[in-house]
Amino acid sequence: DQYNAIQNNVVELTADDYFGLHMGELAIANSISIIGLVMMNCNTVGDAIRKAIAYQEVVGNLVHVSMESKNENTLVELLPRDGSYGHTRHCFEGSASGLVNLINSLCDNNFIVDRIWFTHEPPESISEYKRIFNCEIAFNQLKNAIFFPKKNLSLPISQANPNMLILLEKHAQEALAKVTSEKVYSNKVSDLILNKLDGDPPAIKTVA
Repeated sequence: DQYNAIQNNVVELTADDYFGLHMGELAIANSISIIGLVMMNCNTVGDAIRKAIAYQEVVGNLVHVSMESKNENTLVELLPRDGSYGHTRHCFEGSASGLVNLINSLCDNNFIVDRIWFTHEPPESISEYKRIFNCEIAFNQLKNAIFFPKKNLSLPISQANPNMLILLEKHAQEALAKVTSEKVYSNKVSDLILNKLDGDPPAIKTVA
């Protein structure tokens, strides 16, 4: 809720109704922490997307990214972490725009997108969507998703460095382990508090 409120305030202050799209348009590999650097040193676009999915918990917890290939087509779906679609449209638009622009920055703008789906209603104008994605855009769909040819997964990444990738992945794994550990601890505390709600409130010492 706080994140949605912040996004809405930014949109109001900047008078930019396409704030999410424009933020995503600025995405480059070294702008999203260790994960972008890992992606930059992968051999192919497919490897880069798979690494981004594997370590996505490190950079955020609002949108969950998944990928599925069938026949000659691939789908990358953007799912809300909490299972609902209560986030503002800017959240999903920023994720879609960011991912497409980031991948294109890695493969010399050869990443072709067939179509993009959004669950929200269309704004008054969709010209910015067409400019940024250069593909078919559909709204009021059942999912937020990016569709592209499966062959895109084989696109080479020009800056790939296998030795650097090993080093960066080590850091990414450490960061992921830390996030996971903190999440497990937080869940244990929440569960303890919730279990005590039917009786007396838990003492600070008990929670500790």
